[in-house]
Amino acid sequence: MGAIVNGANPPDFAQLAGALELRRDEVCSSFQRLTRTGELTLWPDSYSLRLLPPFGVGSGDVTVGGALVGGGARNWRTWGLWHALGIPAALAGIGLVLPAVTVGVRDPRGGEPIPLRLSGSTVSPDPGAPEPVVLIRSPFSRWWNDPAAAISAVTLVDSEAVGHAAGVTVPLQQLSDLARHWYADRLRPQWRPYTSAEARTLADSVGLRGPEWQLRP
Repeated sequence: MGAIVNGANPPDFAQLAGALELRRDEVCSSFQRLTRTGELTLWPDSYSLRLLPPFGVGSGDVTVGGALVGGGARNWRTWGLWHALGIPAALAGIGLVLPAVTVGVRDPRGGEPIPLRLSGSTVSPDPGAPEPVVLIRSPFSRWWNDPAAAISAVTLVDSEAVGHAAGVTVPLQQLSDLARHWYADRLRPQWRPYTSAEARTLADSVGLRGPEWQLRP
């Protein structure tokens, strides 16, 4: 994880097995276990890393950039709006503060990325840009503990597209508040995956309520 925090890619499967002096099947077993708990995401039918949430591995479809307090400018890549909003929160949780963050989220219909700015706990579009809309395409129950599902479930679209898309809309700031709380401990040693009750409490704490946000105990 340290390599990704510094803006680099982690070791690949073969490098990891060699560095840890593990057999291939042992690494496969560990990856499968961590995938089940949502601690990493693999590409389908492979053992290539796609996500170490909230950080993406490889090219990603979202760019997150900023200058660390006391450090230089950094750029990270990830997959999807949900994880992009989580990167500044995860870094802040270990004392790496980004006073101002730029996020380029690609509209799922294609075209130029939709630019966002994060300053402290506030998120907003670029000055003069139209107000984007967060479209939740799947119920919370389908993606809260599945980082891969969250990529397509939580999308950012321009306001003109929302009338033609299936799902529910939420304010961008509200989703950002959830991501900030959700990922605050992600890089700390004591972090563990949330229970469904804890996840529900977090969503409720930022006002995300209703049938689409319900989880089974």
